[in-house]
Amino acid sequence: MDIVENTSVPKVAHQRYQTTLEEYKEALRADATITFFSFCHSKNVNYDGIKKWASEKGVSIMALKRSARGDVSISGRSQSHASGVRSGGSNSTS
Repeated sequence: MDIVENTSVPKVAHQRYQTTLEEYKEALRADATITFFSFCHSKNVNYDGIKKWASEKGVSIMALKRSARGDVSISGRSQSHASGVRSGGSNSTS
């Protein structure tokens, strides 16, 4: 069995996971609400296996989704929190 370097998956699975991830990126462009789980299920790809593979490769599914939605975040915080803007009342006394 051919194993891809720096991963624990066979070469065939590695190629399938890469293809699935690229197709998921395309699907996100069309529908940013599609879940990775449902997409993998529709492609008959083992969700736990691809999640492990993505983790080993340093791929963040959440980052892909944020990118597809156009969210810009810093260290996982929302843009409003990163810029110091708070929701709610005002601190000024007028």
